[in-house]
Amino acid sequence: MRVHSGLTVALALVLTSCVPPESAHPLSAPESAKADKRLSGLFTSHLDGVLVTLELVPKTGALVDLVLTGTDKDKGASVLAFEAFPTMLAGKSYLNLRAKTFKGPYADGAEVAEKYIFAKYEFGKDGALTLAIMEEEPVKAAIDAKKLAGTAGERALQLTASSEELAAFVQGADAKVLFRKFAVFRKIASVVERR
Repeated sequence: MRVHSGLTVALALVLTSCVPPESAHPLSAPESAKADKRLSGLFTSHLDGVLVTLELVPKTGALVDLVLTGTDKDKGASVLAFEAFPTMLAGKSYLNLRAKTFKGPYADGAEVAEKYIFAKYEFGKDGALTLAIMEEEPVKAAIDAKKLAGTAGERALQLTASSEELAAFVQGADAKVLFRKFAVFRKIASVVERR
C-alpha cells in the first residue's frame, strides 16, 4: 500500500483502503463500561511527517469523544470524530468507536453511526498513548472458518457476532496480529473538567 503525505491519507489507511471491520455490536455493553480517566486531554503525533492532534473529551459515564485533526498540503484541514467507550479484556484496553458526523454549518447537532470499529490502546510509563486499529485479514479468516459471525460488506467486513463472542475472539487472538499500530500520541495538555 503506497503512503502519501497528510492526515487525510494517513486516516484513509484506517477508513478507506484498509477499512477496519465494522460491527453491529460493541466488545462490551456501554452501560457497564467503566470510565478510564487517562482518556482525556490533547495529544500530538507525526504521521508521515504531518503533525496530527488527538483530543479526548470525556462525556457522561464512560463515554469520550475522540477527535483527530491534521492537515494535507492540497486539501487543508482534515477532521475525524468518534464517540467511544473503553472495554477492558484480560488486562488489555480497547475502544469501541462509532463515527460522529456533525450537522449544520456550525455543528448544531451530531449524528453517531450505528456500527462500531475497534482499537486497542495502551499508555506508556511516560503517558504516551499508543492506538492500534483492528486488522481485516485475521477477522476475515475467522469469518471464513466460521469462528466469528459476519460477512464481507461493500466497504468493510460486517461483524454480526454478539458482544460476548467478539470479546472471546479478541481475547483469544494474538493482539499483535489482530491490531495494527496506528500512531503513538504524546500528551501536551489536559482537558479542563466541566462543572
